[in-house]
Amino acid sequence: MKMDGKTVLITGSTDGVGRYVAAELAKQGARVLIHGRDAARAKALIDEVKRGGHEPPMFYEADLSSMAGVRQLANAVSADHKRLDVFISNAGIGSMNGGAQRQVSADRRL
Repeated sequence: MKMDGKTVLITGSTDGVGRYVAAELAKQGARVLIHGRDAARAKALIDEVKRGGHEPPMFYEADLSSMAGVRQLANAVSADHKRLDVFISNAGIGSMNGGAQRQVSADRRL
């Protein structure tokens, strides 16, 4: 698939595999929308892509552990873009949470 001019949203893209995919798609000419919870990590990725001479990604900060965060991200992206050509669901559960503990989302606590 040719990526020139395609708009791609990648959740969980400020680190790991998502970060790699975002940088590679930017190199291929995609308009990359990155999502994460850490603005400093996003800035580092944006700066890296800029240094490579490619269109810098747009960053959307959101916590997807709640439906409110999911809606916030969806509303922000749809307000800024007419369409998405590709959606990559890469956001996951962090492994640095102090071990095996049951965690409940804010929605479940209500």
